[in-house]
Amino acid sequence: MAIRCPRHTLIIHGLRRSNLGEYTCLAENEAGVVGQKKSNTTQTDQGWLHIGGVKEVDGGWYTCEATSQQRTVTAEAYIRVQVPPTIVSVTSSPETVLHRGVANLTCVVHAEPTAAITWSSPVGLQLSNATLSRRYRVVGPSLIVRDARVMDDWGRWICVACNLLGCANSSTQLFVEGVPSIVNVTASKRGDVISIHCYAVGTPTPTVMYRRNDVAFDNFKSIPGHVVSYDGGLTLDGVNITERDVYSCVAENERGSVGRQLKMPARPHSPYVTDVTSHSVLLMWQDGDDSSDLPVTHYTIQLQIGDSATWRQLNRTVHRPPLHITDLHPYTLYRFRARANNVIGASAFSEVDQIRTLEAPPGAPADVRVQSDRDAVSLTWEHPHVLNGDPDNIIYEVRYRDLTLQSPEGVVEMVYRDVPREVHVRDVPYNSTYSFTIRAYNTNIGDGSDWLVINSTAVEKLRQGIRVTVLASASSGMFFSMDARITC
Repeated sequence: MAIRCPRHTLIIHGLRRSNLGEYTCLAENEAGVVGQKKSNTTQTDQGWLHIGGVKEVDGGWYTCEATSQQRTVTAEAYIRVQVPPTIVSVTSSPETVLHRGVANLTCVVHAEPTAAITWSSPVGLQLSNATLSRRYRVVGPSLIVRDARVMDDWGRWICVACNLLGCANSSTQLFVEGVPSIVNVTASKRGDVISIHCYAVGTPTPTVMYRRNDVAFDNFKSIPGHVVSYDGGLTLDGVNITERDVYSCVAENERGSVGRQLKMPARPHSPYVTDVTSHSVLLMWQDGDDSSDLPVTHYTIQLQIGDSATWRQLNRTVHRPPLHITDLHPYTLYRFRARANNVIGASAFSEVDQIRTLEAPPGAPADVRVQSDRDAVSLTWEHPHVLNGDPDNIIYEVRYRDLTLQSPEGVVEMVYRDVPREVHVRDVPYNSTYSFTIRAYNTNIGDGSDWLVINSTAVEKLRQGIRVTVLASASSGMFFSMDARITC
């Protein structure tokens, strides 16, 4: 057996089965010796080299040598081992920069293939090398933040590195020195107890205090019914709040102060409809201009129907616009108004907006009658119980024919305001059966009620003063089998 080591590669000539096993690679200099074992490789008689449980250290150059009595040949192969990302290092936390200054955050990643790096800002912005922004730029492992601001940039930045094998993330803190910023206001109410919390950030660390009208108080100085906790929360217990009461929270540090108003919501702008059908509307509205910094807990929506002066409140909790209101009546005038609510109280109602729902097919004609008198047959009816549209768009379509003689069908159209509402057929032969169909139709929408079908048989010519009447129900789409009623 002969051994060569070109390019730090172990080559064994005349390999036998007895040569298989565990080898140790040693590297030596004046400082000492280090070694690495290759115990995860096996070789077959056919010349295959199998590497089990591949790790990153298995990557690199491999040399294969084949020897015969005539000559020896070699070939080399390079193995590149793909590995998921690993965050090697990030900028030491915290990194501090002046307001309007420039910050450089670094995220060093080891990965094969190369990982794509995305930064997530404290306010949720997702930034990568494809992001086009004047203030943010991702260059290799670095994120450059220009014109740094307390409101947008102070806080935890997250570096996320991903390739096809997975993702890794790490974070660092960026502190921006400047006037503090109130980044969030939360509020809740349980019974008579109201809890409000103003969350402020900035460097130096800000303190939070509250005001009621012109009276200031904090965790050292309080007023009855008001308690301020050390973490900046305010609790109001059984306090009677009126429309004239205005609360505010103030965050302050050596660089300055900033405040938020905590009051009842402003009156919303007038609601408006963005979509309407015959049975529904999609209602939108916007908060008032001088709105409170307290979050709106819900909205109250009321409506009036037609000429009624009564306001009806929707029996549902509305958290935000838009609102889809269903189960409305066709071609009906509705008026809507809105008000906003928070833990302090409720705003005044908005101005009123009105909308008429679209037309729908009318109901079937009512009180339909077929009357046989001497040698004539007549059809009469009344208006439908529901028109569902403009009366000027309603017509009545009547069709009739002699079923006995199979005569051509007669057609009559009458507009809604025509009187009397009747159709006469004269010179009817004895014992002829006539069929009438009638429906109400809306010419504007091109749709109408179901057809009503009524059959009537002309009776023998009787003495004057005798007539036969056939009555029909106004149930749409039905065929009627009816007994004759003789009236004198």
